[in-house]
Amino acid sequence: MMEELSVLPELPTEIEEYIIQWVVRLWIQWSPREISNLTIVSKRVQSIVEPVVYETVVHRFKGGSLGGYPEGYISPFQLALDARPAAFFACHVKNLYIAHHTNPEFALRMLKVCSGVENLHAMGFRLFQNEIPSAVSLIGKLSLRSLSVHISVFESIPAHESTFPNLKYLALFINEDYGDDLPSLTWLRALTHVRFEPTRDREKQVKGDIKKVLLTLKDIEVLVICVEDWVVNFDRTRGLRRKWMKLDQRVKVEDFPTSWRGFIRGGEFYVNSDDEDSDSD
Repeated sequence: MMEELSVLPELPTEIEEYIIQWVVRLWIQWSPREISNLTIVSKRVQSIVEPVVYETVVHRFKGGSLGGYPEGYISPFQLALDARPAAFFACHVKNLYIAHHTNPEFALRMLKVCSGVENLHAMGFRLFQNEIPSAVSLIGKLSLRSLSVHISVFESIPAHESTFPNLKYLALFINEDYGDDLPSLTWLRALTHVRFEPTRDREKQVKGDIKKVLLTLKDIEVLVICVEDWVVNFDRTRGLRRKWMKLDQRVKVEDFPTSWRGFIRGGEFYVNSDDEDSDSD
C-alpha cells in the first residue's frame, strides 16, 4: 500500500516565513491590493507580511497621481500612522517617496515617524520653503544610503562627515532660479553615484558642474545628467550627449522619460499611500 503523501510538506518555520516573504516581494508590485489583504488572514501571516508591505512607502497627494500608475493600497497612510506606534514605522519603513505637492505638515510627520528610512526621495520639499529647516533637521538624522532632494534642501544640511556616512547615491534637482555654483560634495565619503536634474536654464553651467564633480570626487563611478524635461529634439539631445559624455566615460546623459514605474518594477518603490487631507500648494 502506497504511503499517503502530504500535498504541502511540513517545513521549518523559518523556511515557511522566507517563502511567504519571497512571494510577497515578487507579487506586491503587480497585485498590491491583493497582497495587502494577506494581512487579515491570520495574526501569524500578518506578522510575516507587514514588514514587507511597509518596507517601501510612496505617498501620493490627493487629486493627483504619479504617471497614472496604480493607486495606493495603504490608503490613506495617515490612518496607519494614527493606528500604530512610531516604533513600528521606524523599524519597517526603509524606502520613502514623498511626491510633489504633498501636504507639508504630513510630509514632516512621515519623516519624523519613519526614522529608519535608508532611501529617501523628497523632491517635493522645494515647493514649501518655510518647512525646509524642519525637513533638514529630520533628514540629517537619517542613516541614508540614497537621497533625492532639491538642491536648496541639500545645501541646508550640515556638511559634516558624521552626516550620511553611508550615502552612496545622491540626486539633486536644480531649478531655474538656482544660479550659484554647485555645493561641495567631498564630505560625503561613501558617495559613488550622483545624478543632477537641472532645468534647461542651467545648460551653460552643466559642463562646469560635471568637471567640478569629477575633479573633487575621485571615487565617483557614475554621474548622470537628466535632461528629459528639456523638450529638445533628437539631434539637440544627441549633441548634448556627445558634448558632455566625451568629458569622461563615467558621465551619462538621461533623456528618455523615466517615470516612477521603473522604480516599481525594480522593487524599490512599490507601496503607494494616499493622504486624504493633503492639498496642493
